[in-house]
Amino acid sequence: GDLVIATARDTSRLDKALFSDPDVKRDHAHILALDISWSFEKIAETANEAIARWERVDVLVSNTIDWC
Repeated sequence: GDLVIATARDTSRLDKALFSDPDVKRDHAHILALDISWSFEKIAETANEAIARWERVDVLVSNTIDWC
């Protein structure tokens, strides 16, 4: 019964990876495009869209790598 917001720069690959698992129900997962190079305003807009989808965020996991 978990509800998931999955984000990626290229959502086409994420869709295949996420929904190839038969245990993942399409009505329990939502995919959004997100790129950390976007402006703060655009990232905030995406975050608000995610929150609006399920009304809250309980856990946030990031695997973003900064190669600075």
